[in-house]
Amino acid sequence: MEECICQSCGMAMAALEHFGTNRDRSLNKDYCSYCYQNGEFTEESTSYSYLKPVNQVIDYIQTNLQEKVELTDLANIAHISHFHFHRIFKSVMNETVGEYIQRIRLERAAFKLQTTNLTLVQIAEQVGYQTQFALSKAFKKYFGIPPTSYRSMPTDLTTPVKRRECGISDIPCDIRKLDPFEVVYTQVISPYQYADAFTQAWDKLLGYVKKEGIPDENTGYFSFCRDVPSIISSPELQRFYVCISNSDHLKSTGSFGVQTIEGGVYAVFTVCGSYKQLPDAYTYIYRYWLFNSEYQIGDSMVFEKYLNSPDEVEEEKLITEVYIPVIKK
Repeated sequence: MEECICQSCGMAMAALEHFGTNRDRSLNKDYCSYCYQNGEFTEESTSYSYLKPVNQVIDYIQTNLQEKVELTDLANIAHISHFHFHRIFKSVMNETVGEYIQRIRLERAAFKLQTTNLTLVQIAEQVGYQTQFALSKAFKKYFGIPPTSYRSMPTDLTTPVKRRECGISDIPCDIRKLDPFEVVYTQVISPYQYADAFTQAWDKLLGYVKKEGIPDENTGYFSFCRDVPSIISSPELQRFYVCISNSDHLKSTGSFGVQTIEGGVYAVFTVCGSYKQLPDAYTYIYRYWLFNSEYQIGDSMVFEKYLNSPDEVEEEKLITEVYIPVIKK
């Protein structure tokens, strides 16, 4: 029997009893029996009780990367014993907490090297290394070359292109100042392995929030990635999330987390048409627009907002806003 992966929690389903059930009691091969029963998602999922504390720890790491992160503090945030915390984090993330922190720090440093004019001292401070020498040593061990060589290396982030080479025509852009706002999110499981991974994640998220009386006409629909572009982060390590604005102040539970999208200045690009255009849109933004504007990318999270959905309009009428944090050069 071919092993399937639950699109809710990521658990392997190797036997029939592992599969969830539909309303007619037939087996559902997309979700496991813990996440999906009788055609509805359960309140908690797998590693269930474990997903919530791991989400809380990841949120903490992301917002405190420049600080010294103590493993005992993370275990306390998760309300799990130090010993079990390490085991649980590894089972959910497929990385130890130490490996995860180091990877995120070094990948963020790599992104800053190629998209900003910050000095190595400034970058080291922003990603949590005490000195530029400590960063340089760790960076060379991880990427195989020193930071200075990496900064000058031609990549999709450092090599500008002409507009006609972007694969997409001119994209409307305006600069907006945003206040911080809160979203409820769930992770997209195995986005590179399953073509409908994002659809499955949206179904799960909307099924959960509808139980709480939302969404409504004021609800915003978003997605974000905690990692940096695939030219730096390996695809299998990139983690994508779909989310909606948290107007009812829902709390973290099971595989559903709560994240604050940072306020600040964003360049907002309005992409009209199929989602298949988005890779070309990012090429336009990173390799054409940024090189020809008065801005460079800022330190907040890049995210997307969906103004309509494939259930409402034809593919060519879809509207997506891409939010890029920016600061003046």
